[in-house]
Amino acid sequence: MQTIIVTTLLLSLIINIFVKKIHLPTIIGYILTGTAIAYGFNLHNAVSNHDLKEIAEFGVVFLMFTIGLEFSIAHLKRMRNEVFVAGTLQIIITSSIVYLIAYYLLELDPNSSFIIALVLSLSSTAIVLKILNESGEINRRHGQRSLGILIMQDIAVIPILLIIGFMSSKTENISTVLIEMAFSAVILLSILWIFGKYLLEPFLTQIIKTNSDELFVGSILFLAIGASYIAHYWGRFRKRNI
Repeated sequence: MQTIIVTTLLLSLIINIFVKKIHLPTIIGYILTGTAIAYGFNLHNAVSNHDLKEIAEFGVVFLMFTIGLEFSIAHLKRMRNEVFVAGTLQIIITSSIVYLIAYYLLELDPNSSFIIALVLSLSSTAIVLKILNESGEINRRHGQRSLGILIMQDIAVIPILLIIGFMSSKTENISTVLIEMAFSAVILLSILWIFGKYLLEPFLTQIIKTNSDELFVGSILFLAIGASYIAHYWGRFRKRNI
């Protein structure tokens, strides 16, 4: 594992130096690095490795945490047209076009066409946000519109996963599943809200008083990973008791 990590870091540095010289986004260098590592260490079956999947999910956690730092309810209200109007239209129009192509041209069955259409209507927030940040276009009008659409896509992931789960399930009662998920979400959000309102501010105040950059970074990492762990643990707990 250490060999893979060290080799990955070395390759990413070398490849990204070359990539930046030809004025390409570093995300391309990371993709090339991943491809090279997959072939070099025969990691094509790594998706079935539980430990590697757990490590990979940290990237998603930190990405969502970064977006949360840059966003607020007031910001969301100002961008409601970009998020809820433009974002919803993009998903509907893209999925409709892909569905028609998959169903009528490729002659796939309706369920497969529907799932493919939903999946292809989404884009990678990590890649797009990385490119926008590097180019400095995140603060421009088109960058804000792109960010709004990305946020709507991230929100849409939850109902899309639910739809796919319901389509693949033949024994579950949909109304029961929805009620259980809503109940779990309310409890989880209540716990996080209480913690954030009554415990988080005093905690961060004490961290700031130490004037230690290491403690501040450590506390931020703890909060991001801790919140995701609570959500993960609660999900596993609910599954064991269903």
